[in-house]
Amino acid sequence: MAIVEHKFAAGRLGYACFFVALAAQLLLHHTFFSYAGSDRNTQLLAASQLLQGHGLSTVHADPQDLSRRVYKGVRAWPPGYSLAVLPFYLLSGDWLLADKLLGMLVLGLIFWGLHLHWRLLAPQAAGAYRAFFLFLAISFTPFYYTGSSDELALACWLFGMYFLLRTQLGSGRAMPALALLLLSLAALMRYAYLPLMWMCLLLWLWHARRSQQLSLWPAATAAGLALGVTALLLLLLLPGAEAVETGRAILQWPGQVYLSNWWKWDAFPLKAFAYFSAEGLLHKLPQLARWEWALHAVVLLTSAFVLLACLAALRACMQLPSPRRPVHQLAALLFGGSLLGVLALLGGLSLLHPPELHDGQRLWTYVMETRYYAPLLPGLLMLGWLVPAQPALPLWLRRGMMGFLLVACLYALLHSSTRYYQRYVLQDTRETVEAPVSDKMKWIMQYVRNARQQGRLLVFVHGHYIQERDEGSLAALAGAATIAYDELPPVLHSSTEVELLFSLRDTEWESWRRQPPGRQVGATARI
Repeated sequence: MAIVEHKFAAGRLGYACFFVALAAQLLLHHTFFSYAGSDRNTQLLAASQLLQGHGLSTVHADPQDLSRRVYKGVRAWPPGYSLAVLPFYLLSGDWLLADKLLGMLVLGLIFWGLHLHWRLLAPQAAGAYRAFFLFLAISFTPFYYTGSSDELALACWLFGMYFLLRTQLGSGRAMPALALLLLSLAALMRYAYLPLMWMCLLLWLWHARRSQQLSLWPAATAAGLALGVTALLLLLLLPGAEAVETGRAILQWPGQVYLSNWWKWDAFPLKAFAYFSAEGLLHKLPQLARWEWALHAVVLLTSAFVLLACLAALRACMQLPSPRRPVHQLAALLFGGSLLGVLALLGGLSLLHPPELHDGQRLWTYVMETRYYAPLLPGLLMLGWLVPAQPALPLWLRRGMMGFLLVACLYALLHSSTRYYQRYVLQDTRETVEAPVSDKMKWIMQYVRNARQQGRLLVFVHGHYIQERDEGSLAALAGAATIAYDELPPVLHSSTEVELLFSLRDTEWESWRRQPPGRQVGATARI
């Protein structure tokens, strides 16, 4: 039986808040998301090679013969972003503009998906809806943590979850298939969404069977779509020695567990409301180093309180005597399953893999990466703004969350105002602070300067997944692809000082450096 939908109570003022927030986030995206990071560049480079008939690949120089090109398929990233950006490049003819246009469209879709979730789950919470979008208008969260493929995956995930929830409204038998199609697209953008897609499918099947709403055709269609996407991604992952090696590295039992990694959990509940980094704060204010333990304790306790408040609001929504109770129950089940799934996935990977040196300064492990929690951040934001509007919750919890939200708003306003002031008034266009680099990187930087002065053609080597990642932040750009500089898409003409980095291991690099200058120049000319 179909559930009667409530009238959306936010009204014109609510829509005004929505469009103000969207416009502010589009400006934020245009202003601060212009840095060409290595993850995005790898996928853009794969897209450019696809247009040239080489498939989704990157170009490498053969270490044995630097004049020979080798095309290697991109296995570290699903094909979704590379395929999605192609139509925008064909329309604009510029990779940077294509990426910006795609990002703006995806951001609009994310906002529309958030609006649909509010209309479905809390149509009467007009005040919370308006406050939610006004907060996004002044805040860097949660989208500043994500990259291009993360935003695409999040948009697909939001719409997939929305249509999965609408199955409780008697919206037709095709709704489960549409929901799983969109969740599958999220997995085609980021591999991390694949296990979450299966978890949500199984939870939906269990809930539908329990509520006696399960019919064979929708269940079979949804399961078939999930199986098809899983098979496709496995086919993309398995071919190639690099992919097999990566798979073995992920699945291989290391013989020990790294419990110390579990002390590094990201404060994702707090970061859903505040663009914050304890390491960055300590870097800017070194005098706080002696109080580092206190700072981390405050961050941990605040994150625990925010997560507790959000889960309490979720439980309160489940128990409301409303005709929408089945929708709220399924939403709670899916959000709780996603939360446990993300924590289990990242926690398991961090336990089984040793920490890696990141940016030459600190150790990195999976639980530290905020963007891996992206499926949870919009839900936490929505629930956080619903806490003060839930009379069933304890008064101390509602007042405490209201105080936290006021502090988060003040922090967001000060932070964003400072960033815009630096960009537009001080004309400060620096995206990152470069970490100290090794002698190898310094030599390459000097080689680039000399080559520029002599008018020589340079080679850009771009990538992220390399052994030399401990060489410093600039080394994160080295290793995956070698291509003649004048053949690069414009977006890959790096904004940093280094356009010349070599995909050679240390021993090969030392051998190459000792060759006569003429041989070196020949290696970096048209290869």
